[in-house]
Amino acid sequence: MARLRRRTSSSTKPSLQPFPSKRPRGACFFSGVVFGLTRKWTACLIRAADFFLPHILCNGAQVNKTELIEEIAKSADITKASATRALDAMIDAVTASLQKNDSVTLVGFGTFSVGERAARTGRNPRTKEAIKIAAAKVPKFKAGKALKDAVN
Repeated sequence: MARLRRRTSSSTKPSLQPFPSKRPRGACFFSGVVFGLTRKWTACLIRAADFFLPHILCNGAQVNKTELIEEIAKSADITKASATRALDAMIDAVTASLQKNDSVTLVGFGTFSVGERAARTGRNPRTKEAIKIAAAKVPKFKAGKALKDAVN
């Protein structure tokens, strides 16, 4: 399956062009059991990642959720409603895991985890007075080797 790359010109709307694959087929496959997904849905999400991330990381163009859903539906030969449910299920599963302070590892793709940001003192730019900024938990993503290789 050829991945797609977004090309833009000044006079026309962005169009999708083939994006050459640099990784062996299946190198980014992970077990959908973590999310309770079937192999078809799992493969569908991997295809979505193949489409989505090169656009942001390589070409600087952004892909919105609607465009991503359209590509998932087309590449997996499913309806847009099913693609929407698959993407939402993946996002919900990752969010739920992060809320429990767990990390989610998709072999070859990357790892979602929760980081700790310490409390600190900041400055109000308008009044220049010191303010206390509370400690916070922040989501983190570390790209896997296959994803890094695909981008470079």
